[in-house]
Amino acid sequence: MRRFSLSLIFIVSFTLLAACSKEPPSPDPEESPPPVSGEEPTLPIDPSPPFVTDSEPSGSPVPPPEYPSVELAVEWRDNAITAESITYKNTFKKGGTTTLSANGSFPQTGVAAIDTYFASCRDDFTRKCEFMAEEAALDTRAYEFDANYTVECNAGGLFSVSRTRHEYMGGARGETYIFCETFSAADGRLLTIDDFFNAEREVYTPRLLEFVVAFIDENPGDYWTDAKDNARNFFPYDTFCITKDGVSLFFPENNIGPHTLGVVRVDVPWGAIAEMFTLP
Repeated sequence: MRRFSLSLIFIVSFTLLAACSKEPPSPDPEESPPPVSGEEPTLPIDPSPPFVTDSEPSGSPVPPPEYPSVELAVEWRDNAITAESITYKNTFKKGGTTTLSANGSFPQTGVAAIDTYFASCRDDFTRKCEFMAEEAALDTRAYEFDANYTVECNAGGLFSVSRTRHEYMGGARGETYIFCETFSAADGRLLTIDDFFNAEREVYTPRLLEFVVAFIDENPGDYWTDAKDNARNFFPYDTFCITKDGVSLFFPENNIGPHTLGVVRVDVPWGAIAEMFTLP
């Protein structure tokens, strides 16, 4: 009898233990109702909307801007001055061997202020050649220094000049530097590009840049990939000339393109700026 009781107790205990070891069933997840036929389900709103690009890629070529043809300088009379040249020429030698050759040419007009300015430019060129001749004497290659100029305009009371200075100091190539000056022919006053516009730089600069951008896009592979940005960031406010056809901008070597392009010139016609151009 005692053996039967113990067996009964053991069976009951085992049954209770097995029942307690079962995990309670997890509740069924709530099912979302299917969308109504013909309607799209509502999607969560993205707090950061996707970036929207311009309709036109930033690198797309820009066609040349179209402006009416204007002959703004057609009535400009030639100035009563004649541009001649003052020069500097020297050959430096050491032991009978040429170490540096120097040739410089600068304008002379008869207008005191203009001639004083260019005489100073010639003196600076002379001093540089003499200084570099000492360094050239220590080199095995002969140096060459050349300075020249072009009269871009000698009419309408303006005397505008572009000048270059080429320096070769051995190596594969030399360097060419660009300088520009525009004077009042009456009194020799040196004029800035701002003097020729009745608008602020923020207004006339974008108009000039239109032609620079279009000029680059004519042969984009010839220029740096960031040429347009460089043109904006390093706009040639100091290297410009006035001509009878408009305003010419000069970008130094390596500014918007590689050295092989040299100095880059962009001509902006009168039609683009006639309404904001003024003679000082």
